[in-house]
Amino acid sequence: MKFTVLDNMDVSYMDKVIRPNGELIAVPSSVYKNIPHNDIRVWCHKNAVYGLPTVELISSIRQLMFGEAMEIGAGDGVFGRELGIRSTDSFIQNSPEMRLYYAAVGQPIVNYGHNVEEISANDAVLKYKPDVVVASWVTQYVGPDEPVSTSGCAAGVDEIEMLKHIKRYIIFGNMKVHADKKIFKLPNVKVTEIQSPDFVSRAEFQDLNRLWVVDVLQ
Repeated sequence: MKFTVLDNMDVSYMDKVIRPNGELIAVPSSVYKNIPHNDIRVWCHKNAVYGLPTVELISSIRQLMFGEAMEIGAGDGVFGRELGIRSTDSFIQNSPEMRLYYAAVGQPIVNYGHNVEEISANDAVLKYKPDVVVASWVTQYVGPDEPVSTSGCAAGVDEIEMLKHIKRYIIFGNMKVHADKKIFKLPNVKVTEIQSPDFVSRAEFQDLNRLWVVDVLQ
């Protein structure tokens, strides 16, 4: 697999644009089109941000929600703030083990938002019983007996179990990272894939950004 190595650069100017009050906000996709993509990628790396919430993306997700909705794997919590829904996260990157690991590989850790509740995804679903779950760049659970996956790890979300308790799962991600999610192959789901030039992320190839809607068939 080929990786692109980006040079370190000062991209703090982006804070004034997309994090003016210290928290990430949704801005029109046109704002990102005026920023060099490598600057966006470096900023995302330094701030441990993966999916960027454009106004258009938030609008698309809002139109897909119904009933009670909740965000999992929220990190900064921007999607929950912009959508006006509950944000939850396991806060796993705050654990001593993960802090040591991320320090070893030179990867910044997530700055969890003030609106994010510390609770695992599946516990949150059982506690709040949402109809719809929203997630951006969530890693799936991969067990010790399963093949190694670039889109999963042992600390990931057990999405198969989660789908047993909800009606719709809305995921923002990128084909290169998330296309082989196990839930996409389940026989009891309908998967709708949405592409838009208004979707922005830290990924190298923006045309691979996707919004997936996973409906559980009754």
